[in-house]
Amino acid sequence: MYGLLGLTLFVRMFGAFGGPLQSDRFVEVRTRDGSVYVGDQVEADAPDVRLVSGELGEVTVDVSGLSEAVREALERGEVAPVEGTLEFTDDYLFIVEAVGVGRIEIDGFDVETDLAVGEPFGARGFVGEIVAGDGVEFGAGRGVRLITIERGVVDIPASAIGDRDADIDRVVVRAHRFELSDGREVRGLIASMDEATIEVRTSDGERVRFDRGEIAAYSSRRAIGLGDEDSPLHLRFPLGPSVLAGGLTLMLVILPIVIIVSQEAIRAVPPTLREASLALGATKLQTVGGVVLPRALPGVLTGAILAMSRAIGETAPILVVGAASFVAAAPGGLMDPYSAMPLRIYQWTILPEGRGFQPLAAAGILVLLAVLLVFNATAIVLRQRLEKTR
Repeated sequence: MYGLLGLTLFVRMFGAFGGPLQSDRFVEVRTRDGSVYVGDQVEADAPDVRLVSGELGEVTVDVSGLSEAVREALERGEVAPVEGTLEFTDDYLFIVEAVGVGRIEIDGFDVETDLAVGEPFGARGFVGEIVAGDGVEFGAGRGVRLITIERGVVDIPASAIGDRDADIDRVVVRAHRFELSDGREVRGLIASMDEATIEVRTSDGERVRFDRGEIAAYSSRRAIGLGDEDSPLHLRFPLGPSVLAGGLTLMLVILPIVIIVSQEAIRAVPPTLREASLALGATKLQTVGGVVLPRALPGVLTGAILAMSRAIGETAPILVVGAASFVAAAPGGLMDPYSAMPLRIYQWTILPEGRGFQPLAAAGILVLLAVLLVFNATAIVLRQRLEKTR
């Protein structure tokens, strides 16, 4: 029941903002002159630049920190020497810092030498070379190529982009509306798009293909969003199967428990304390804040903590609102997909390779038990301390 309520109320929001799964996602690029381009990012102009050394081997790296002198040397086809420090962190990252190349972070999985299977180490001396691949045009930097709806392919050089982190975002378009030159009107989602044509999937399941030259007018219905797309606090309505929707659904599960426990804790406060406070001239608000709530606080906090300990083991409600059976990375924001530990434990136990995943399932169970014991112990200790201070 709670899962269906969360699905309707939080995930779909009664359909007021459109279906949460019916959306096209595009990249939005804002240039320094104020122009805005929305489309499918088909190519990012990342130059083929490699760091070569005896320790790391040959690794393709990000070149955003290269100095002008190093860039000019690479444009001439020369090899740029690198002399600085190398560090291997606990996060499985190799970090190179050197004059002329700035700070370069290399994923350990990209390194094929024996250094990648060794222990982490602090900064130490490093010598290597920066080499440019064939046909690299450093003047283009790290530009973006988009297939836009109205203009087709658009190349945006790095020099024209403002703040890359803020300007290249994923925007959600829930519906497209095209008016064609022959009078037709096409509404729906984009099934495919290339340099010359667009194919739209309408609400009744049909596919309509037309040339870009036939577009007389275009408009779109976007999702309502609050905040920067790169921020972990970014909100988008409807919430869809996101971390926030799952959390709000679990809130519905434990809310009745918290309310009932709070009512009983407040009722347990002797009425004589209220009468004495009022007799001394305190207002009703002062009586509630200074007499009733401090006496009821131990019971309220205990009930809230125990309700939270119940929520950590809930699976069925959030399974309905979109908890995925497998998520490769931890959620980075409120709108990201998520999973649940009980669901992961179940998946580990039913996998065909069960023997290999049994230790993971056992570890997950121990984690849940440990968190549950910590919550209950906190409730007991907190209740005892608050009762002593009353």
